[in-house]
Amino acid sequence: MKIDVQDLDCDFLVFSGHKMLAPLGIGVLYGKKEILNKMSPFLMGGDMIEYVCEQETTFAPLPNKFEAGTQNVEGVIGLGAAIDYIEQIGYEKIEKIEKEILTYAKEELSKLDFLELYITPNKDNHSSVISFNIKGVHPHDVASILDANGVCIRSRKSLCTDHL
Repeated sequence: MKIDVQDLDCDFLVFSGHKMLAPLGIGVLYGKKEILNKMSPFLMGGDMIEYVCEQETTFAPLPNKFEAGTQNVEGVIGLGAAIDYIEQIGYEKIEKIEKEILTYAKEELSKLDFLELYITPNKDNHSSVISFNIKGVHPHDVASILDANGVCIRSRKSLCTDHL
């Protein structure tokens, strides 16, 4: 979804690039400039050092202050291409398709009496993630069976197991 950090007035925002079709190992950390300027770097090296003296070190201005070591240049280029690709398609079109798929999936999954579906009834507050359990079947078994049939899911054993 499209996010406006100024509209949110958030101090920090973090996201993984691979969630938007970029290569693995790249992401974004947005932070308000005044907060980032007050923070100390947690890694040292590379061009993030401005000056080193016997008793003092000064750091380069943002964003270099937090960029120790060799940068993931190919990841940055891939992230830029992924953002361009998504913007070319359009957030509105992606959202429309996701809602159509979610509506269809919810209708079809609701017909299965052996499946517990965990989804908000408020369509406006739901993302494209669908959580469910197959009654009496361990989630890892469900994931393995679906995987063998070309369906990729993430499985997690629930902390509450009284429904199994």
